[in-house]
Amino acid sequence: ATIRKIKGAAILRPLPKHNDFTKTAQNIAGNIKTMSTFVQKHRPGFFHPELATERERDSIEEEVGLFVKTCTERVDSLKDLIIFQSSERRSAHVVAHLHGIVLILSERLKEVTETFDECRQARYESQLANYQHTQQLREQASSQRGAIAARRRGQDDRADDSANDGSVSVARAVNGQGWRRDGGWESVKGLQMQHSDMLADELEGLVDQ
Repeated sequence: ATIRKIKGAAILRPLPKHNDFTKTAQNIAGNIKTMSTFVQKHRPGFFHPELATERERDSIEEEVGLFVKTCTERVDSLKDLIIFQSSERRSAHVVAHLHGIVLILSERLKEVTETFDECRQARYESQLANYQHTQQLREQASSQRGAIAARRRGQDDRADDSANDGSVSVARAVNGQGWRRDGGWESVKGLQMQHSDMLADELEGLVDQ
């Protein structure tokens, strides 16, 4: 409603060439005051993000930007009226007074602009902080996932090594047992052959007698 009121004011309409300087300056001053009140009202929404949505802040920035642009043009138009007043051979004192009014309006408009610049800066810093926080969370999550994956790979590698070691041990045990079995059998066979040879010798001796 405030923005619509400002848009409907004389400050946003073409300035008649022969309009009274003082009346126009008062109109501009009133609109600057209205906009200053508007900025102060919505200022907390820029310093405390939970008080306004991003869409609301976007709308406020757009409206204030339009006001500042148009108001600046209107203040500059007053300078043309000063030239017009000077052409009517007004005294130097009157012309200086008119320049003083333009200077005051420019300073008030600058104050509103600087106040709103602080709001925009606060919004930018808040957005930057949120972005950096989000990036940190993503990096931490990625790091944690990498650490978990590394631990799992390490566990799998150890499990494979244990399985391989077990297989080798079993194979060695089996081979060892086979060697022992084969060696023992050969020993028994050797003893039997020696015993048979001895018996054969004894039989030959008896035959000779």
